[in-house]
Amino acid sequence: MNNYCFFFTLFFYFTIAVWQCPTVTLEDLGGTNCYTPAKQLMSKNEGCVKCVYYDTSKKPKRTIGIGFCIDCDLERARENLEAVGANYDAIINAKPLKSPYETCDCSDPQTCLTAIQISKLFDITAAPFLSYADKIVPADICCGVYAVVADLAYNTGNKVTTNWPQLIQFISQHSWQAASNCMKSCHPNWCSQVPDRCKTNVAQLAAGCTCAGKSCGTAACYDPNHDGPCCNLQMDCTDPSAHGTITATVVCPNGYPNCCPIGCCPTGYPNCCTNGCCPTDYPICCPNDRCCPSNYPVCCSNFCCASNTACCGNSCCTSDMIHTLGIPKQSTFQ
Repeated sequence: MNNYCFFFTLFFYFTIAVWQCPTVTLEDLGGTNCYTPAKQLMSKNEGCVKCVYYDTSKKPKRTIGIGFCIDCDLERARENLEAVGANYDAIINAKPLKSPYETCDCSDPQTCLTAIQISKLFDITAAPFLSYADKIVPADICCGVYAVVADLAYNTGNKVTTNWPQLIQFISQHSWQAASNCMKSCHPNWCSQVPDRCKTNVAQLAAGCTCAGKSCGTAACYDPNHDGPCCNLQMDCTDPSAHGTITATVVCPNGYPNCCPIGCCPTGYPNCCTNGCCPTDYPICCPNDRCCPSNYPVCCSNFCCASNTACCGNSCCTSDMIHTLGIPKQSTFQ
């Protein structure tokens, strides 16, 4: 069994490609039929190293098996390693490889894990990340997309919604192009840190799930309640630390026939604003959440002033107060 793992470690080293330990048992943990493909993707992206090595994080941590972080929690590491019959003290005192691409020295077998131990350790450590994915991934999402979210959770320590605030929204909307662009653009440091994992997950997420409703090519897919036009949107990442722009294609839902750069506007509100939609007879977009009619185009707080006057504080400057009350904008569907 160990010879298998050693052979594939050499293969991994010379091809510089992520590989999956062939003897790891990827048995279903129960609860969802997506656990097995999720664990397969985790295993593929992490690789299998039977001795201690330093990971690729900014502050490298000792790691073993399929991405099991020892330094993240030494007490937990001892508990889990001893639970699978490994010698924690021998492993923790062994000299780590500088990277997972190097060859393990298992002349002292106590410093390395067997393939069975790697498999059992992976079953233990993958469980909380699969439970996390269960909570944030909608039930109608296919296993390929579920697996990507679970792998992100495994790699980031259950920080998917923190690192990619918009990702689950796009996945829920079946906007595969937007979701994959969000993953790539809204956390660029992650992609530069784990480029192979980023490339694999972005491609798998872009492929999305089989479409049962209307689709916009392979970019987006919706259920029968979304039968409007396909809209191409440009949105900024909501994470303030990320300055990327997301290109998204969405299928507008029923009742939202107007396509705008920021989303779909509802029936009767065809005028696109940067922060909402204005109706046909109130086409002027004000900086706040109000719309003004063409004959009262000067925005003034909640009021609309005539073109021959200006805004003074919260009202129009003319003595006869030529104004009308603006109406609220309608929200877009994104």
